[in-house]
Amino acid sequence: MIQTVVEILIDNSGSMGYMKGAGLEHKNRYLIDGVTRMSLVKKILLEQIIPTLKYADQIIIRTFRHETRKINNQVVTEATTPLIYNDIFDEQRITKKVSSLVDPPSGGTPITAAIEIAIKDLKKYSVNDRKIILLTDGEENGDGNYIEAAKKAKLINGVECKIFIIGLAHNESSKIKAKEIATGGYFNIASKNFSSDEVLKILEPLKVAVLENTIQNFKITQNESNIERAKELLSSGIDSTTLTIDEDYSEAIRLKSETYLYSKLCEIYEKENVNWLNQNGESNQSYDFEVLNPNGTVQLYIECKGTAYNKSTFYLTAKEWHFFLSQKENYQVYRILNIENEPSIYLIENLFESIFNGKVVPYLLAPEILKEERVFLTLK
Repeated sequence: MIQTVVEILIDNSGSMGYMKGAGLEHKNRYLIDGVTRMSLVKKILLEQIIPTLKYADQIIIRTFRHETRKINNQVVTEATTPLIYNDIFDEQRITKKVSSLVDPPSGGTPITAAIEIAIKDLKKYSVNDRKIILLTDGEENGDGNYIEAAKKAKLINGVECKIFIIGLAHNESSKIKAKEIATGGYFNIASKNFSSDEVLKILEPLKVAVLENTIQNFKITQNESNIERAKELLSSGIDSTTLTIDEDYSEAIRLKSETYLYSKLCEIYEKENVNWLNQNGESNQSYDFEVLNPNGTVQLYIECKGTAYNKSTFYLTAKEWHFFLSQKENYQVYRILNIENEPSIYLIENLFESIFNGKVVPYLLAPEILKEERVFLTLK
């Protein structure tokens, strides 16, 4: 029977602690809500990640940091990746190990070395469902190239090994680099005001992505019993009151997408003819924009569907779906792709005709868990 093996890599560099020896202002820059990033990592793992992985068969946990020491009167800096757990899933023992982590002293961030040792560990499980979950507040600051190291994860024999990254207060440079290697998904906790509700909102898509990746891997191996086991965990282990579908439903993505589209619509139809319903906050209407005729009547109803990815599937709520059916002759959908990098627009001028002609189809291209009352549509 195919098994699930997960390797968790925990950044143990100096900025994850109190930055001893630094000035007060410098220290505070590395705190989130008054506590260290290591404290938050422990909280994230114990409250969110570890409970989600209870279906896994094998858990491997390592920390990683640069350490400096003297060898033959020479100062040498080397990457260390100590193993703190490698055994079957045992929540009590894992909790004890993670809880014992302390704020680290000064030291660098050898992400490359961490990924390379994880790949070496996971090579032993080539016929299994394998994943790497990496938690870090920065980017490589040694001489390694973790983008090249991450490519090796895709090349190891067997079922593809996905990398999931949780960032803590990543800056723009760290975000860009993390997204390059996060083949399973990237999730950044950026706010200085840390709360359990906020973390849950950010990490729920990660939990969904991890479980969906397992289902997909089980399908590749055609193991029906494992598929059903993962589906049960997916349906029971995710809080439906906070569930989101990747980042499509986040407020930040909505606002960026609609702002981008608003500028484009104003260029096409002139600003005075475009009414952005959510300009001053979510209006809870069944569409996002109106294009007006000179006499003030509505010419077009426009729905904006944005995503941070190059993703062809989008979702309509039940309310949006019924409104579309009532206004199908003058209803358009703008799909905004890659909104956080290089945005592009896919216009569905007539959604009804596009569905009828097969240009938009009512099925998914990959397994997903959907929040209730969602209609999924995919661009062909």
